[in-house]
Amino acid sequence: MASDYAHPVALVSTEWIAAPLDDPAARLLEVDVNTTVYEHGHIPDAVGVNWTPELSHCIRHDIIDRPGWEALRRHAGVTLEIHLVFSSDNNWFAAYAYWIARISGHPRASLMNGGRKKWELEGRPLMTALPTISPTRYQAQEPDLRWRAFQREVLAYVGAPAEQVLADVRSPAEFSGEVIFPPGMTETPSGPGTSPGPRTFLGHRQSTRSGPSRAWSSCASSTPARGSPQSKTW
Repeated sequence: MASDYAHPVALVSTEWIAAPLDDPAARLLEVDVNTTVYEHGHIPDAVGVNWTPELSHCIRHDIIDRPGWEALRRHAGVTLEIHLVFSSDNNWFAAYAYWIARISGHPRASLMNGGRKKWELEGRPLMTALPTISPTRYQAQEPDLRWRAFQREVLAYVGAPAEQVLADVRSPAEFSGEVIFPPGMTETPSGPGTSPGPRTFLGHRQSTRSGPSRAWSSCASSTPARGSPQSKTW
């Protein structure tokens, strides 16, 4: 199935995670805004990460800065040699952490395909005991901004040819403009809806009911094109 993905190295299976749980060369991080889920039971040896204070800038509306990323990795016992694997319930927050890892130049980073949802559906074990972590020394590279789009790049996609794609990974209610942000979140965009563009991918459609990410060809064929009733802009 991995061959069906555009970048199969960005995903690891739940089977892969279950096999080397004691492998020091891999470290699983569970990312969420509700850390009580982690406290009540998490994948064995996974390190819990709170998205709000640990992956977001505490002052400006931005991603965590380089010193903050380095501190998080040190406290998680991570070195540049470790394969970082991220997971969350539906992998939205895990994908955010994966993105920051790529910006920060971590050599090996992946998502656990299907996230915690798939792990639980397969009846795999959970534990409440916290893993024993030895802090490390971690030095991130300068941010690789090829992994990040700023306003000028996004504006270039407005009215662009169909080959240029805008991806929207929010919930259906956010996409339609019904709500501005998900329940429990404090961030507030300036307005409801989504940006205009030739095609907008809905994040909730990019995984199957059992959790795994869908193949690229399947995602593209099921995505509403610009001008459909589902494409509301501000």
